[in-house]
Amino acid sequence: MNTIIRPMLNLLLISLVACSNGRSVSTPTNNTVPLVVDAGYNGQATNRAFISIQICQPGTNNCQTLDYVVVDTGSVGLNIDGSQLNLALPSVDYSNNPIYRCAQYGSGYNFGPMQTADIRIAGEVAANFPITIFQNSGPASCSNGSPVVTLNDVVGGAKAIMGLGVINPSNSLMYPGLYSCINNNCNPLGTNINITTPLVRNVVSTFATDNNGVIFNLPAVRAATNTPITGTLTFGINTQADNMAPQSAHTVKANPVLFANNVPLVGYFSANNGASTTPAIFDSGTPSVQFYSPNITQCTGAFTGIYCPNPSPTNWTSTISSYNGSENFPITMSIVDYSSLATIPAILPGLGQVQTANSFTSYGLTFFYGKTIYARFANNPANIIDPSLPLATGPAWGFKDN
Repeated sequence: MNTIIRPMLNLLLISLVACSNGRSVSTPTNNTVPLVVDAGYNGQATNRAFISIQICQPGTNNCQTLDYVVVDTGSVGLNIDGSQLNLALPSVDYSNNPIYRCAQYGSGYNFGPMQTADIRIAGEVAANFPITIFQNSGPASCSNGSPVVTLNDVVGGAKAIMGLGVINPSNSLMYPGLYSCINNNCNPLGTNINITTPLVRNVVSTFATDNNGVIFNLPAVRAATNTPITGTLTFGINTQADNMAPQSAHTVKANPVLFANNVPLVGYFSANNGASTTPAIFDSGTPSVQFYSPNITQCTGAFTGIYCPNPSPTNWTSTISSYNGSENFPITMSIVDYSSLATIPAILPGLGQVQTANSFTSYGLTFFYGKTIYARFANNPANIIDPSLPLATGPAWGFKDN
């Protein structure tokens, strides 16, 4: 594993924002894949969890295996770095013209065509699934003055981002992100278009089975290391023997509302971080735990934006609850000062990122170490074996120590 010398600020990346009551279950499907945390395909990743998938031309066995796909519960959709894909795929069209998509980040943007593919993961298939192939150029209305960034600039070491957020957005949430391009002349489609099927979707939610959620399981990490760790990503919750949620799992209900007063609420629960109560989320695509604390020392200089607790490590305690105020669970995490490191390894447990007061709390991948995390989607028709078990309905989250 190569060790990369780079500023700690490179870690400060924004992550990409009805079930059956029957008790019968079909023949079990292969629904698990290895979940690996390492430095990525180019040694640039820190606290990133990857899987491998197959991208196939629809209805064929002409496929490309794509590794280093980061899994992100803080977003939705499948976004692929165009430089990593060597497969011709059909375009997504509107009025006989290809659709392109703009995605903006705090540090820049991505822009590229939407295409369809069959996505194969373990024994599961998402057929004719709309994906975005990001490239390095786009119209001024997409860039909005921000510099163009590659997918690797947004998520170091990743060839693609698979968003597994708990709710599928509607197309209305994508405006003005959808474009029609003719002869390299790209214009926003606007809001008055008739596309009934959402173009940005959760891959797992379109599986024929095991489509109502995902389960993350990662081993505990005691110290900063370049040694990769391997866990599992399991599809479905309470749909077959290997994905049953135990009664010991703590569960919190997520907000089912998409927006209120132009503020995104979907998928969030609540967290009291010791200073205020904020929206919160379990975000596997964020490399740090993001929170506000007036009591933990903040770094300065090149490490501004990171917590440098003194003494290190220092415990930070928060209390999470369902979005409606029920199910309160205290959480204590160890926050570590990494400012003395000359090189940045692939795995940093206890990495804390500073958020402003009253903004939000994100329990990023460092929270996932040593735990099983459940992301239960909303409104998915998976065949639940036992509806009395936790996470029988969504949107919701669950967690327990391994």
